[in-house]
Amino acid sequence: MAVFVDNHREALLLIQKNIEHCGFSDRSRVLCRDLSKGLFFGKMLWSERLFDLVFIDPPYRKGLAALGLEQVAKANLLTREGRVVVEEAKGVELPDTCHQLALEDRRHYGDTLVYIYQRIIGVESDGELPAV
Repeated sequence: MAVFVDNHREALLLIQKNIEHCGFSDRSRVLCRDLSKGLFFGKMLWSERLFDLVFIDPPYRKGLAALGLEQVAKANLLTREGRVVVEEAKGVELPDTCHQLALEDRRHYGDTLVYIYQRIIGVESDGELPAV
């Protein structure tokens, strides 16, 4: 299952069109949500569901990358081998650890930094979901 979350109508329409074009409508969800206000976990979508990959690519330099990382880490969304990939502007530093996540790799691409986090085996989240 792939879940796409964005707050802009035009982006959501393009995402949905691409999903349909690729034939993945039955394995995808598209949600309109402002994640700066917190994550929303509907039981229908996330009940006992863990993800192999979470990709966070918010507008740069607004603190949203760190906020998204924190929210995903607290929600304990990853499988045992799962990864979180976070994009942010060059010059904005994200932490080496965040709850049960540890920085595995950091790469520079022009003006973009890509951070890759993995679960620290044996460390679980506190289980609390961030405020909605």
